[in-house]
This record gives sequence, C-alpha cells and structure tokens, in this order.
Amino acid sequence: MRSPHDDIALHPILLLHLVFIYICVAEACSNISSSTACPCCVPTLECWPDEAAWSTLNASVGGRLLRPRPSAAPCHSGSSYDAGACAEAMDHWNDAFWRSDQPGAMQVVNMESVGDYSCHLPSSDEYSHTSCYQGAVPSYAVQASGVEDVQAAIRFANHYNLRLTIKSTGHDSMGRSTAPFSLNIWMHYLKGVEFHDSFRPEGCSADVETSAAVTAEAGVQWFEIYEKADLGNRTVVGGMSGSVSAPGGFLQGGGHSPLSPFRGLAADNVLELKVVTPDGNMKVANPCQHTDLFWALRGGGGGTYGVVMSATFATFPALQNPVGVRLLATANTNSSFQSLLARFVELQASLSDAGFWAGYSYISFNSIGASYLLPYISSGVDPKTAAESAFEPLKNFIDAHEDELSLGIRYDTFQSFRAWRNFQYNCDEGDKSTCTDSTGRYLAIASRLLPKDLLKDDADAVAEAFMQILSDGVDQIIGHLVAGRAVSRNKGYDNAVNPAWRKALWHVIVISRWTSEEACAATETSRRSVVTEANGLLRSLTPGSGCYLNEADYNEPDWQFSFFGTNYDRLQAIKQQVDPHGLFHCRNCVESMPLQSQVSCGTWI
Repeated sequence: MRSPHDDIALHPILLLHLVFIYICVAEACSNISSSTACPCCVPTLECWPDEAAWSTLNASVGGRLLRPRPSAAPCHSGSSYDAGACAEAMDHWNDAFWRSDQPGAMQVVNMESVGDYSCHLPSSDEYSHTSCYQGAVPSYAVQASGVEDVQAAIRFANHYNLRLTIKSTGHDSMGRSTAPFSLNIWMHYLKGVEFHDSFRPEGCSADVETSAAVTAEAGVQWFEIYEKADLGNRTVVGGMSGSVSAPGGFLQGGGHSPLSPFRGLAADNVLELKVVTPDGNMKVANPCQHTDLFWALRGGGGGTYGVVMSATFATFPALQNPVGVRLLATANTNSSFQSLLARFVELQASLSDAGFWAGYSYISFNSIGASYLLPYISSGVDPKTAAESAFEPLKNFIDAHEDELSLGIRYDTFQSFRAWRNFQYNCDEGDKSTCTDSTGRYLAIASRLLPKDLLKDDADAVAEAFMQILSDGVDQIIGHLVAGRAVSRNKGYDNAVNPAWRKALWHVIVISRWTSEEACAATETSRRSVVTEANGLLRSLTPGSGCYLNEADYNEPDWQFSFFGTNYDRLQAIKQQVDPHGLFHCRNCVESMPLQSQVSCGTWI
C-alpha cells in the first residue's frame, strides 16, 4: 500500500497548477455568502494540516490513509510511472469494476479533471511525457473498514475545515464523488451482505410488520446482491448496472430499476438506513426513529446528509419465467425514421398499459435498439403470446412500410431476473467486467422525465424533438421505461423522491461523447452545451416535470425544482438541522453553495 506521503512529482508545471487552482478557489470563496465558511481547500493555506496531522489521521484509521491518483497516472513519466500498472490500466480502462477498485478513478473520466488540468491515457503502455495533473482527484482518501474510520475522517475534516467527499464506485456524471484537494471517504471495501427472512426496523414496535429483506453495507455492488439473491430465490429492486453500489448515491437519488414498474423505485423499498451524520454520530434511520433523516435519504441526494453505512431493502419472491424481448428497428430515410420514432414513442405507453413492462432503448440516427423485460404475467397466460401481442402494433407498422423500415425481434423466457439481466450484457460470469455497463469514457449527459400522456397523445412532437436533438450533435438518446405502474402509486410512498417520477413514464437521457485526443476544457464546455440545448427541447415538451438527479445535466437550470420538485423546502430544512455547518456540500446538492460559487475557472472546485 502506498504511503500517505507518496506524491505525484511536484514539477514546476504542477506547482503552477497548484497556484492556478488556489486562485480559482479563492475567487469561488469570495462569492460565497457570509453564512457559509470557506473550507480549507488548498494546501497552500495556513489552515491546511501539516504532515504530522496527516500521519496522526493515518494511524487512527489503521494505516488506511491513501494518496489517490488519476486512473492514467501509472502511464506517465515521473514518480508515478509503473509499467505493470500502466498495462493493467490499458487492459481495463473501460471496466467499471476495475475503476471502482481504484480510489482515484471515476467512471466518467472527465470528472477526474479540472479544466485542462487532467491526466489522459497515452496511446501505448510506454510512459508518456505529457503532463499528468492530479486534477479533481482527492488529495487523500480514508479507505473505510467500519464506522470508526468514517467517524475519524469526519472529525478530521471538521477540525481542519476540509472539503470532504464520499466515494464508493464513482458512478456520478457530475463528479460529486470527488473534488480537488479534498479528503475522501472511500467506502468501496465495506462488503457485508445479510439476508433476513423476517426484518423489523430497529426501535419499531410489534405493530410494525416484518418483511423479508437484505442489508447491504456501503460498498456492496448490485452484481454481488443479485448473485446472492438468486441463490436464495429472491429478487431485489436494484440498478441495471451491476457495478453501481447499492446504498450510495444510486439509492439516495431514488434509484430506477428494470423492476421499478413492478415494485417501485429502489428508494421506495428501503426499510432502514444506518448513517454517520456530520456531528460524527451513528444514527439508525427508519419509520420509527430519525424519521426526517430517513425521509430525506430516500431520494434527497447523496453526499448531503451524512455517510450511509448500510441500507436494508425489502426483497421479493423470485420471478417465475420472466419474458425478455430484444429488437432492432432501422429506417433507410430520415422521414421514415421520424415516423418510426413516433410509433416507438407510442409503444412505451401501450407497453405500460399491457403489463409491468420495463426496458431500455438506444436511439441513434435511423436506428433503434431495445431490450425489454416483463417480470410478471398472470397464471394461465402464455408468456410468448403476451409478449408478441404487446409488440404487435410496432411490428404491424414496420411490416406495412417494409420498403423503408426493417425489424429484427426475438422473444425469450428466463429462469430468473438475474438470468435475464446477464443475457442483456452477454455476461461471462467468469469475467464480471462483462456484466455491467462499459465506462471510462468522456461524456456529458442530460435527463428528462416524460409523462405518459405526452407519449400517448403527442408522440409526433416527441419524435420531432428527438430528430432535432440528433441533428444538433447528440450522439445517442437512451430511453428508460422504468416508471409508471408501481412507481406511480399515489399512496404508500413517503420519501423525498422527486414527485415528477410519480407522473412520469419514460426517463430519457441524451449523451455526447468525446475521445482522449479531443479532451480539453473547451471540448467539454462545447459538449455540455450540446446536451443542455437538447435538454431545453425536452423541457419545452414537459413543463412542470423534472429529471433524474443521478443522470442530470451538469448545467441543469432551476435544478432545485428539476431534481426535487416541491420537496426542496423540506429537504432544505432537514439539511440545516443535521448539517448546520455545511460539512457536506456538492454540486447542485440541497443547501449547497449557489451555482455561481461552485463554477470557477470552468470546473467545480
């Protein structure tokens, strides 16, 4: 393990970078209201802990104080160069599980950068002479092994007024898992999983019903839960991407799932949370104690109210013969593709009417690829017949225009939810890197929640907007049929999930990507502008709706309402109560600094 004193070489250019960042932070701090203290956020400040202080922290956490490095650092000249580690980085660059194993690696690579101060992967494993900057990667990280380590990090950050960040796997397109010169609490190796046949939240009376459940510590990833749940003939409402951690920002932002139309969002299925709050105390939050905190942590955003140590989720009986559908639809002209898009938009509403359908669609110019799941079907109904009936309207439309459109479609039944999910990824269980989404890319995204009435009654307008978005330079539109049905229940949910989810059917994101050769601050600004413009088109179609805060536009306007809707005022009051000194703050998080104070020199400081 690296010593906490092992630095990336501070050559003159890097020292200039340090001065540059110091100026940027100073400018940002000057804009903060007087009620918010400017954190001790750069090592040149007198308040910054000296080496003796860091050594004391290291000793208090059992020697697990790390110096994280950018994911490409081993491939660059200087003290960070390591031929073996560089070859490994090149082999696993897009492997989300490998990235989650590195304290300084983010799943979205540009989140490791501060403007042009970045560290890119070279074209070969021979070391690069190009500059490698620490960028947005934290200065230090505590590899947490339990509550005491988290408490030690919080006490240290409070004492020195440091910027504190929390990371488990780094799946955050806004970079809220990291920040320059921060102290990071790295939760990745907290891997405890316990299934319960009968779970009653702590402190609740016998009047509160028990239920089957699973408790997962902060570092547990959905892939691991699905493996264990499958062995016990259970299902859990979790993310499609198996490399995402279960109790982290995914859950705290709401958490959509291919099981959501059937069972609700992940936040709707949480029974209890254990959290270390900014005062350093461990609290158990559930329907019977710390109820405001329990409400806020389910949908109010991660990195805001404390460090979640574990979450307990309700579990359900295993799915019986779930149905999967894969399709690829193409068009040979733009006009025929727009007509196809309109019918495909309508399909989402008709699928929701037909059953608990969920699915993911990938839309590029003149091509739609999609995968769907029907998790439950009434006894006595043939699964394949039900699936064919649900997709018949789209198939009939394409057949009627066979000179311009084509469709490939297949129907399958599976033994379990996990079997269906693994099939979608062509998952090689001997190599779990194939069992999740590919990451390690440079990208900008934006999100919008589209109501069912819009898809059913004005599909042509949606199709027209999609065509415009693709024409304007967006690389791909991804549709998530993960709402409606159980997500839309009017009763039974009392949490901070954005109310727009309860009226939505389709969660749509737009993506713009670029390569390491193109990577620079100007490119990132330009690509973010593209998705923000696309987001504006979707916003004009959906007045009063919102977006999914975990996959949102970095420059989302009116983010308080877009992320939280009418819940924001209550969330703000809870934040002021549990974190009055603002220890936890992040980009577009409840009661964090104003946007103009967060953006300085082209990045979040």
